[in-house]
Amino acid sequence: MKTDVVYYSATGNTRKIADVIAKVAGCEARQAQQDPPVIDADLIFVGGAVYATSDHNLHPSIRIFADRLKASGYRGRIVLFATGFKRGDAIGLLRQAFRERGFAVEEESFFCKGQLFLFMKGHPNKADLEEAAAFAAKIIAS
Repeated sequence: MKTDVVYYSATGNTRKIADVIAKVAGCEARQAQQDPPVIDADLIFVGGAVYATSDHNLHPSIRIFADRLKASGYRGRIVLFATGFKRGDAIGLLRQAFRERGFAVEEESFFCKGQLFLFMKGHPNKADLEEAAAFAAKIIAS
């Protein structure tokens, strides 16, 4: 199964999770705004977070990626991951962004805390990264 990992990370928290998932999947993680937008994977892990600089929403590059994916006719699996303060915020917005474009998004997702200034210091930590790796392995095996 060919797998891709696409994410947006302003602080580096989501990038850390993306890199771990990509290592398990045997691919390179790439920022959502990177070209090329063509995806030939059977499974895409998509990651993001909620940003105050984006009106407490996802970074626009995630929505642009979802639009490009729709235009490409992609019909594979989409699995979400996020970092932040609360699970429901980013995962819910990611799910909405892809479902609004007609994608069937897997119910299972991964979330861990992400450090912002002095809040949630040290996250994602070693345990978070190990959990992300286990999550990716489980999804890929299913």
